[in-house]
Amino acid sequence: MREPLAVLEGVGELPASFWELDMHNHLKLKSFVPLGMPFVFRNLHKTFNLFTMRKRGLVPIVYHMDFRSMLVPVAFGSQVQSRHAVKVCRYTPSEEDAAAGKDRERLLEEIRIDYQGRRSMGDKSQLGYDERTGAMEQLGTGRIVHVFTKPLAPPDERSVTEPPPEMAHMQVHPWTEPYPTIERLHEVPPDFKPCDAGQWARHDAVWGLPNTDVNQHVNVVEYLMAGENHFTRMLHGARIDLARHQMTRLSLIFRKPFFPGDAHAVQGRLLRHGARTLMIATMHHLKRDGALNENPAVGMRCEGTIPA
Repeated sequence: MREPLAVLEGVGELPASFWELDMHNHLKLKSFVPLGMPFVFRNLHKTFNLFTMRKRGLVPIVYHMDFRSMLVPVAFGSQVQSRHAVKVCRYTPSEEDAAAGKDRERLLEEIRIDYQGRRSMGDKSQLGYDERTGAMEQLGTGRIVHVFTKPLAPPDERSVTEPPPEMAHMQVHPWTEPYPTIERLHEVPPDFKPCDAGQWARHDAVWGLPNTDVNQHVNVVEYLMAGENHFTRMLHGARIDLARHQMTRLSLIFRKPFFPGDAHAVQGRLLRHGARTLMIATMHHLKRDGALNENPAVGMRCEGTIPA
């Protein structure tokens, strides 16, 4: 009999290109997805043949993403190494979560990714030229939580609580921490004070077909970019120097998907404590009459710092 697999591990390597690096040679937080997740999916497909699950209409859909940067400048064109670990977990609602409406058992897939790369030793005037001899350092981390679901099934048939046959030999771990919620994502540390972003606190837009993917709704990276962009807008409204401000964390919770033609609004609060900045925001569906759907579809948390 096959031994249960506790954790699925793997590695990957891709170059730090123009798209991944900002003008300070720091990895953009949204780039953590293309630099790490393709190797996770490749490993999952190779090990479990997820295409057969897709054929039956069962997929792990992203529910939570949390990326954090160490703000290490990366040598342009050098290899960014990623190391991932995947666990299957069963969430059983606590009394507190059940009382708050989170009362369904869920089968989850938790992914942890560590990123490493060579520190940039070049000068900005060299426009990216680098000997690529800097030390290897940790660049950041990622945590992704997928919920197994049947997205195209009737609402009362979408839940999945047992591992599919393809993943039957994966050990199912108990989920032992608070379930990620928008309320928990939006907790504000002590001493952070509100900043007035004026008219930039809300932004309305519409999704189109170029924003979608094969899962039949808007792709996750689009939401990450929406979070980054709204953080930028609010910082601008608060008159914070955007050429100096650096993002250190981008974290989202996804509750309801968007489709082509869906109008939406992002609205947030900006806070600051010394050099540290924080945005907590939500994305909402807009009704045809322009009214805001009060229940948020996406929760966002962005953190940053203003170097001295």
